[in-house]
Formats: sequence, C-alpha cells, structure tokens
Amino acid sequence: MSEETQVQLQLADLVLALEIIQVASSRGAFKADEYTAIGGCYDRIRAFLLTSGAVKEATEEPAQEEPQGESND
Repeated sequence: MSEETQVQLQLADLVLALEIIQVASSRGAFKADEYTAIGGCYDRIRAFLLTSGAVKEATEEPAQEEPQGESND
C-alpha cells in the first residue's frame, strides 16, 4: 500500500469516549483495580475537552437527582 489512509479524530469522538466511560462505569463494567487507570484517562480527556471548550464544567447538581416527594424538614 503506497498511500496511507489518514485517520481523523474529532472532539466529538473524545466527548463520546467520556460518555462511554461513564456508562460502562455505572453498569459495573470495570474491576476495582482498573479504576485508577480508567479514571486517570477520563480525567485527562475531560481536562482537554474543558480547555478546548468542547464541554463545559457543571456548576450545580441537576435538580432531578433529588428523590421526589421527600423533604429533609
């Protein structure tokens, strides 16, 4: 093969990678001893995306996270 195929990686691909890590983690796809490496990779990708402006830092927790109908009075 005389001509190389150029592989292109977009910021959207990295955003998707973060989402994949989040979903896989929430479903228990990783072993406990793998979380350090996976978390480090996630943190580096996320920091890159924050710096590039592809994702924004969440400033507050979403309201839907709180159980409905319960109060802490």
